Amino acid sequence: MIRALIISMVMALQAGAATYFVNQAGSGAADGSSLGNAASIATLNGHTSSAGDIISLNGTCTSQIIPHDSGSAGNVITYRLESDFDHATASGFTDGAFKITSKNFVRIDGQNAGKIRCTANGDGLANQATVFGINLSGCIGVEIVNTLITNLYVHVFNTDNTTGARNTQAITALNCQLLTVSNCFISHAYYGNIWYSDTTGVRTNWMGFSNTISHCSTAYFISNSGGSDTISNVTVAGGWIQMGVNWYDTPNANHIDGIHTATGSGPVMTHLRAIGTKYSGDPSAHSTSTIYLTDNLNFVWIENNYFSASNNTSAEGFVDFNLNSTAPTLQVNNNTMVGIGTGSGGGIGILVHSTASTVVRFKNNIISNVRYGIYDDTGNVGTWDTDYNCFAPIGTCGIINASFHDTLAEWRTATGAESHSINTDPSLGTDGTIGTSSTAKDAGTTVATVTVDRYGDSRPQGSAYDIGMDEYTAAAPPVTVDTYRALRWRNLRR
Repeated sequence: MIRALIISMVMALQAGAATYFVNQAGSGAADGSSLGNAASIATLNGHTSSAGDIISLNGTCTSQIIPHDSGSAGNVITYRLESDFDHATASGFTDGAFKITSKNFVRIDGQNAGKIRCTANGDGLANQATVFGINLSGCIGVEIVNTLITNLYVHVFNTDNTTGARNTQAITALNCQLLTVSNCFISHAYYGNIWYSDTTGVRTNWMGFSNTISHCSTAYFISNSGGSDTISNVTVAGGWIQMGVNWYDTPNANHIDGIHTATGSGPVMTHLRAIGTKYSGDPSAHSTSTIYLTDNLNFVWIENNYFSASNNTSAEGFVDFNLNSTAPTLQVNNNTMVGIGTGSGGGIGILVHSTASTVVRFKNNIISNVRYGIYDDTGNVGTWDTDYNCFAPIGTCGIINASFHDTLAEWRTATGAESHSINTDPSLGTDGTIGTSSTAKDAGTTVATVTVDRYGDSRPQGSAYDIGMDEYTAAAPPVTVDTYRALRWRNLRR
């Protein structure tokens, strides 16, 4: 009886849903009943929508879109960007091409074709204006999927001073919860994503999946340093972040980071996961770190990522913990990190700068072709739970508070750990994968939070886990959005 009632309610909701057609100026009867009778953007912004409705956006749009209503959990209002939809102006939208304030369960779906962009912005210093692609504030359950956001500010290499460019943001989300950004292509902005809070409360579930982000100074900036919120369950998984493209120049004295978190000394950010992403590019010493995690942060998992530098490396390593937390727990497992050489400028694998006693659990990582493997620059790591790593080739295996431990044997003595780690070349492929004869194959240990590799292959395939982001198989499938949706729900249940 109850099941029949639920089914009838769902069918009623679906039957009541409507598609409302829109273009810039409207056409025909302009009542939104069909593409030939599309409503205008001005009419849309005052139109009342119901849960489950679809807003079909068509043609070239030069006006701001301001969603009027909320959907409901499992029955969102969808703004569907059709294949010819081009949300563009020459100077951009200073308050957002989409501005969504205190609306819940809204979905923007670009269908891998619809786009948000500026047509002329970024051609010199005069264009470092405040420009937003999608501007969210106080929302719950917003999804941004399959959308191209580009050309908000095109930084001119080694010419532009970037002070004003900080306000060019592809997606900005203030005081939101249940935020999902997935399968989007974002390029040419200072921030690809800026998710932050400036009030008191708890913010949960900010998630980015399988996004490709390039030509941005920072791909994800995640912060509650302006308020006293606790932020929990932040996930960045899958996709590709191309570091530093057009930004690794002398005038840019700001951060160039793949992920940058900041909390200040009071607020807390907890349960942060960076999983299965490819980070590559040429960030140079103007980059702080590929993943730069600061301040009051606890319970961190960095797993199954592929870090690869081309001509330069970040100043403070592929992963940099700069923390003032009380006894933080940091887990870095099954990553592959490849620098540009074992000599000066070759880079750092993992850097830990902590003002309090810290527990580090680093397992099954390949740290290869870097100057320094692991660097504890304050000497505050209290527990070294590190083992089954591969350090090769490498300049110095590890440093603790300015004491250099060049060889793996010296590093074992200094930490009392790494008894199963190896220092033989893992013979990586050009894509960071391992072959059947790699020394990393079957040389790792079981890690409860890592049950698949970056490509979705289950672990282990052989007698034990492989070290690094790749579990050897005869043929590795590509990373898919579905792989990381599965990872998302598994991780949120932890």
